[in-house]
Amino acid sequence: MRTLFLNHTIFIVLIQLIGTSKAEKPPALIQFSFSSEQCRNGTFQNVGAEFESSPPFFIQRNERTTGCPPGMGVEASDMFATTTTANATDVAYLQTSQPLVALLQQNSTSAVSLSLWIQIPQTDVDTQTGPLLAIGQAETEQHDGDEDFQTTECDVKQVDFELSIRNGNVVELLYRTNDPYFEPCARMRVTELPLLRGLNHIAVVLEDGHQQVFVNGMSSISRNDPFDTRLRHWNEESLLYMFSFPGYNYPAWPGRLLHLSINTEEWNGNDFLADMAEGLPDAEPIANSIMYRMDEDANVISEDVLSPVEHNTPASLQLQVEYLNHDVSALLKALNATQPAVLLQELKYYIIQPPSRGALYQVDGPKQTKVSSTEGAPISILGPNLFYLPPHNEHSEMPGSIYDSFQYCVSKEAIFASSQCQSMGTIDIVVDSVNDPPTTSISDVPYLVHEGIHEEIKGLWLGGHDVDRNDGIAAIQVTEPPKHGFLFLSVPTARKDGLVHGTLLADLNHTILGQEVFLEYRYTGANQVVQSTMVHDSFRFRVQDRNGAWSDEAEAAIWTMPSLSIGEPMEFHANEMEPLIIRIEGQDESGLDRSIGYFFEALPSESHGTLFDEQSKRLTANKVVLPSLAEPGLKLKFRPSHDACSDPMVSTVNATFAYRVVALSSSKTVTSVSSIMAHHILVKCAVDPLRLSIGDDRYRIEAFSGPADDICSGYAYNASVSNFSNCTSAAVITTIKVKASKRHTYRALISIEASEGFLTLDRNQRSRIGAIRGPVEMRRTVDFLAFPSDLEEVLGNLHYQTAIPGNHKIKINIKSCEDGNPFETLNSRDCHVSTASISIEAVEPEMNLSEDKLYTKFPWFSLSFTLTMLFLFKSKGKMREALEEWKDPDDGVYQWREHYDASTGYYYYENLEDGRVTWRAPLNEGILPSPERGLPAAYTDPWGDDGLSETGSLISVSLTEACDSDDEFTLDDASVNSLTFIT
Repeated sequence: MRTLFLNHTIFIVLIQLIGTSKAEKPPALIQFSFSSEQCRNGTFQNVGAEFESSPPFFIQRNERTTGCPPGMGVEASDMFATTTTANATDVAYLQTSQPLVALLQQNSTSAVSLSLWIQIPQTDVDTQTGPLLAIGQAETEQHDGDEDFQTTECDVKQVDFELSIRNGNVVELLYRTNDPYFEPCARMRVTELPLLRGLNHIAVVLEDGHQQVFVNGMSSISRNDPFDTRLRHWNEESLLYMFSFPGYNYPAWPGRLLHLSINTEEWNGNDFLADMAEGLPDAEPIANSIMYRMDEDANVISEDVLSPVEHNTPASLQLQVEYLNHDVSALLKALNATQPAVLLQELKYYIIQPPSRGALYQVDGPKQTKVSSTEGAPISILGPNLFYLPPHNEHSEMPGSIYDSFQYCVSKEAIFASSQCQSMGTIDIVVDSVNDPPTTSISDVPYLVHEGIHEEIKGLWLGGHDVDRNDGIAAIQVTEPPKHGFLFLSVPTARKDGLVHGTLLADLNHTILGQEVFLEYRYTGANQVVQSTMVHDSFRFRVQDRNGAWSDEAEAAIWTMPSLSIGEPMEFHANEMEPLIIRIEGQDESGLDRSIGYFFEALPSESHGTLFDEQSKRLTANKVVLPSLAEPGLKLKFRPSHDACSDPMVSTVNATFAYRVVALSSSKTVTSVSSIMAHHILVKCAVDPLRLSIGDDRYRIEAFSGPADDICSGYAYNASVSNFSNCTSAAVITTIKVKASKRHTYRALISIEASEGFLTLDRNQRSRIGAIRGPVEMRRTVDFLAFPSDLEEVLGNLHYQTAIPGNHKIKINIKSCEDGNPFETLNSRDCHVSTASISIEAVEPEMNLSEDKLYTKFPWFSLSFTLTMLFLFKSKGKMREALEEWKDPDDGVYQWREHYDASTGYYYYENLEDGRVTWRAPLNEGILPSPERGLPAAYTDPWGDDGLSETGSLISVSLTEACDSDDEFTLDDASVNSLTFIT
């Protein structure tokens, strides 16, 4: 293989750029602009003439091996820069989605033209060599040592085209020619046109008999190898690779790829110039963050005019912005070309966050204009040249530390909100001090002292600070002593100069050597009333550095506090119409010879109550009351007003009084006053009683005739649907009324007890109550909780039944408490109990024989004797066989289940299909007996077809347990004929 080396002696052809209009170029077949947005998305779309090709033609970025730099472009990641061919997927940085050569073959005409924008790193890359882009198809199987497959360098590398950068700045071109015998793989090395650090434009033209490379608008010597412009001598499956090629060992090229255009027409120098003139439309400006350092003490003559600066304060600073199109413009100017339209758009500069301490000026020729804030909106400025002015005699707190900073934005378009900014940078400013005098320092908390002989916890710290390097504070001097007291040393630890605690500052000529000092203050004034922080004193001082410079004077403020303690706010509790004894206390901790009194600033209103002193005299506001010497503090009496609880909606009344403790001299003049203290008196109004009434109605009912009488039973009681007009054995009480003067916010406890019989509440009202003990139906005692406002409806339909004739009582007890807890009564005033009784007369039921009922005295003895005799006629074997074959009953053969009510002593029956409940024993239906009877589970219908039971003796036991000789027994007419009565 023959290689042509070019050197600086080879003739260089410079493209003559004539005219002021921008040259026009043929449209590119393939064009990629490596914008930041597409780079972040991982795919670069073709925007050339074939951008709608099918399937889509695009470049895919390997996110592991490439990165997206700010502004524009794509670059190889540093961590993979030396990756070799060990794994093809590791070294594939950028590659096309489908074969490039096949696409070019479909559109080939006269030549292949390639235009490329790249950026060379500013670092030292002179020794770095790497492929920029390559067109080839890496084979899966290598042919090492096989001369048939490795006859040329193109075969070895498995490429048809390769553009490389050698030694950091030399362009090298390797391409496959159409001459398979003489030089099938040609090389061009452009040594005479080295690349620049930064932005560079490279162009390549391949046509039959003419091959040429252009670097930054300048052409190299050309070659004249035979070349098939239809690319039939290239592998049609070849892809386009960038930064590296999977087929050979080379580190990735370390620069940035910005723009790529490929066409199948011949481009000349003017075409490439036109391509360069388009610039990089997708490039974004980059605002750099930098730090400026300046000296202090710049002076300002007026607000908007800067004077000559002192020392080395810089007159201006410049915003550092990187913008690739600026480099394009500079390159075109060097070629004497007219700047393109895309570059005529000037960048826009904005101040996003102005400096917080100094002033910022924008420079417009000889004029400097102060940058003014616009309440958070971006501040438009003329350009990157600015002037920063620190306040006079101010500098960084520490050498080299940031004194001030501001943020700026650069954008290609006008913006009105900070969020629109394309790139933002920060300018940090360090202001160095220059021979400044020291500054004073003082404790950052107010210095508070107490009157009298009172040892303070800590003294007042005085010191200073000198920002000059290798300097410090040497002395502290009080230039103006306090007026109402004196200063003395506070020495927590031994001092080097031997001064001790309590040394008067006046004895030291008010000057103390050293970097800091602790002082204390003693108040001696007698013509002022010490109250809160109203007594104010001060002194002035300054500090001196080791070079003899004095600071400006500073003032130290002192507040004298009263030494009177007054305790904590309290809340007293009083009952309506009951007096309350209150004791308030105060102390004088000054150590001075004086007495104390109590000054009342506010008293309870007359509608709430009255305060009396120890002599039972009514207190008057704004007067001092002296306590007796017998007991500490002051004893007061509070008497609630008669009208304090007159409002029925009020349960408590809050009365307030406020006072101060005062110190009195021997002449009984006030010398010191404490802070104000307010106490509260909570007057608790008596509980509003619930007024319970039952009316004058008298109730007379018939005692019900055993469990069979279920029509009027409480189990079926529903006041909204039940009709009890014909029920002579039940009383529905509708005259219970409950009234209250106030709205009660807590539930009351209601207990209803019957001397005999059963009580039932209307089931429609059960959602308003909270039952305490079991159900509220057919019970002798019913206990529940309910709001007083609901009681009339809850108790409005009270149902009552009894089986025992006589005079009976229903007692109603309602307990309401203010705290809502009727179970625990802590104070009799907190609860109120209302009671009432209802009298009911129960008489013997009348004999009544209707169509379906028979009421009569049942011959229990005869029935028992008959059933017992019937049992004797039964076969003992049959009874034994029935008992031996007994097993657990199947609920499916029973229609009813028997239950025992322990509170009444009766049995009732539940329908297993629809849940109905009745006192009456169903006839001719299967009944599952209650376990309380002691019966076997095989117990069945006692009334068979022959009127006898398989277990007749057990029926006799059951009936005799449930009834006695005085009870009535009720049967359906259909069942009467199946019984034999023996008298």
